[in-house]
This record gives sequence, structure tokens and C-alpha cells, in this order.
Amino acid sequence: MIACRAGDTAGPAVRRRPSPRRRLAGAALVAVLLAVSFGAGRGIGSSAALFVSSAQTGGNVLTAGTWVVPSVTWYLHNRPTPPVGNTTAQGNLAMDENPAIAGTLYNYDTNADSSPGRRLQKTGTGPGDTTLARYANWRSPVLTTARVINGNVTVLLWSAVASFQLNRAGSIVAYLRDYNPATTTYAEIANVTRTNGNWQGGQSTWIPAAFSIAVSNYTVPAGHSVELKVEATASAFTNMWIAYDTTSYASTITLP
Repeated sequence: MIACRAGDTAGPAVRRRPSPRRRLAGAALVAVLLAVSFGAGRGIGSSAALFVSSAQTGGNVLTAGTWVVPSVTWYLHNRPTPPVGNTTAQGNLAMDENPAIAGTLYNYDTNADSSPGRRLQKTGTGPGDTTLARYANWRSPVLTTARVINGNVTVLLWSAVASFQLNRAGSIVAYLRDYNPATTTYAEIANVTRTNGNWQGGQSTWIPAAFSIAVSNYTVPAGHSVELKVEATASAFTNMWIAYDTTSYASTITLP
């Protein structure tokens, strides 16, 4: 015997198939929920999105054996970050997934000049240069497991010919390197140089320059960091300026 609550009718339950209209409505709702769920996990870019496509996945991307999503973007920072004032030129800066939040571009090398941003003194000495006035470099967090980098690594670097000089050649080389903190040694992964005879393109302001560094199946061992090092090459008309770690000038590196 089947016990019934008051108002219920005893007997086998009859299952009714939903109408075609109801099934369509349910499918549409699922599609909307999936779209909202996917979108909530992605970062929203500004003008930099013209050069870099990235997906934000939180702070745990360094704990899996491969990049968690098709790409991971690290933001280039000054020290301290967010910047709170002018500083002297500093080496071995940080790059991580924390977006730039400062609204002001400070002078990052008061020992070189009085202009906002950082100066790269024109040179042609290569990645082994240790004169801080000639380069800027950033390191990722130490990897907790080995990583394979395969594809095009994209660098978006806000830059300018010194003093925003128009109709002048600019040239910057970007080196991607494997840094071993245990031995303080480097292995170069790849590099690319961007040179333009009219770097400013008629604009007396910061220019977003994109660099694409081709990498084929390079493994960065556990315990190492990925390093980005940039220099102004001898092909530049004069020194170059770079800007980073602000909401307006959020320089980044995106790895596949």
C-alpha cells in the first residue's frame, strides 16, 4: 500500500514529457548560464587588447604542469608595486598576474633623468649587459613545476623615443630567458628586435609596441623563473623610454 499525504492520490506517478517549447526554453537558459560562467573568468582589457589576448585564471596558474588556459598574462611592475612615488633605477623587478592599479606614472630612474617612466640608454652590448642604465628586467614567480613554452610569446611594451622626438628611429630588443636562482645563471630562450624608422608615428606620447617571440617547446625547469629583459639597440636614434605598472600604461608579457 502506498501512503499518501492529504490531498495526494495514491497510484503510480505518471511522468509527462516537457513540451517542445519548454525544452527549447530550458536549452536557451543553459546556454546563457554557460556564457556567463565563462565570461566571469576572463579579464577585460583596454587598448592593450588590440595587441594581447589573455585569460585571467587567478593566482594558482603556477601550480599545474601546463599553462591552465590557452595563455597566461603577467604584468610588469616597479618596486614597490603599486608605485607610490619616484624611485631610482632598479633591477630584477617582478612580473605576475596582478594587474597594474596605479593611476600615476612616476619617474622610475631618478638617478638618470627627471622624466616619468624608465630610460633605456642606447647600446648594442647584448643580454649580458650589467649596466643598469642600459636595460630593464622582470622575473616571474619561481615555478613550482616544470613548464613547457611552445608558441609565440607576446610582449606589449609602452615606449617612446626619448623626449617623444618625432620622425626618429626607435629600436628595442626583448630577450626571453630562463633564470636559475640557485646558480644565478641564465639560459636564453629566444629574442626579438623591433625597429621602426618613425617610432612615434606622429604622436608625442607613449606608443604601445608589440613584440612576438617565437618559442618551440622550451621547458623551464621547476625552481626556475621566466625573465624578460629589454634594451635599446644601437639602431635607435637616441635613448628609448618605457612605461609600465599603471592603469594607462600596463605593459605585459603573455605566454602560450
